[in-house]
Amino acid sequence: MQNVATNLVYYLHEPGEPLRELGYELLPALEESDKQLVSEIVFYILMAIIVCFALSPFFSKPQREEEQRYVVVMAVRYARVLILVQLVRVVSFLLTFLPSSSFHCRVEADAYDPPESAAEIFLRFDGVTGCGDVMISSHTIFVTLGGLLVSHYSNDRYLKGVVWALVLALGFLVVDARKHYSVDVFIAWYTCPVLWYYCAKTFKDDVPNQTSSFSFMKEQSRQEDDGKVEASMDTFTVKESV
Repeated sequence: MQNVATNLVYYLHEPGEPLRELGYELLPALEESDKQLVSEIVFYILMAIIVCFALSPFFSKPQREEEQRYVVVMAVRYARVLILVQLVRVVSFLLTFLPSSSFHCRVEADAYDPPESAAEIFLRFDGVTGCGDVMISSHTIFVTLGGLLVSHYSNDRYLKGVVWALVLALGFLVVDARKHYSVDVFIAWYTCPVLWYYCAKTFKDDVPNQTSSFSFMKEQSRQEDDGKVEASMDTFTVKESV
């Protein structure tokens, strides 16, 4: 759905000069392509940290039972909020058509290449060079939800500090690279927490009953031991009869 929506707004987009922006006046523009890669590098480093944290239960065991985390539970929580935020984003940029601030979306840009038919709107896949989908910053959505995931499920203060520092830095870099307006980043910063805590209150984590699971495993182990004892006794009886 989002891919079709971004193609549609690119089709409807008209290139023009960016709006007056306080962030652009205060922060220097990263016009060269190599400098613009800085924001992408920080984004992927941050997402790698978040993914590694989400997969950490596969590679480490908690010291205490209450610290147990579940990969599926975290993935469901993240995906549920992401769907809601992206829905808000799609509605936002389809309601008001703002001139894109990206360099490839401006009047003189050679790379400006919007879809030209209904087939391209539905079948074209390009999440990088689109125009018009400025409200809200998708980069900021992904990393902010990742920061909320780490804050919710981790007890490591240093990890939380590093993640949120990178989230903040990425927000400035996105504006530096002129990929979004400052308001696009700012809205993502407060929309994601609101929907995260809404989902936390509305949809509880479906965590397995650890006590019941432990009791079941203990009982199963006891039954296996009893079966081995009975088998040994039967073997001993047969030998005595012989």
